[in-house]
Amino acid sequence: MCSYECTYCAECVANVVHDVCTTVVVDSFRTLGLKNQPASVVRICSNWMRDQIDDLSSRLRDLPPALR
Repeated sequence: MCSYECTYCAECVANVVHDVCTTVVVDSFRTLGLKNQPASVVRICSNWMRDQIDDLSSRLRDLPPALR
């Protein structure tokens, strides 16, 4: 589990984010990531819009996790 400890229902993981972490840090993609928003003890809701999640997921889901 990463330091964000995100919780998504199984259907969203499979059909919305397609097993792509939306807080991943990849230099070529504009993401939240620990670099931009450090882990916190305060609950922080994602500010991602659905179209942003769909775009990121579609670009990253075919890459092996180690390359995301």
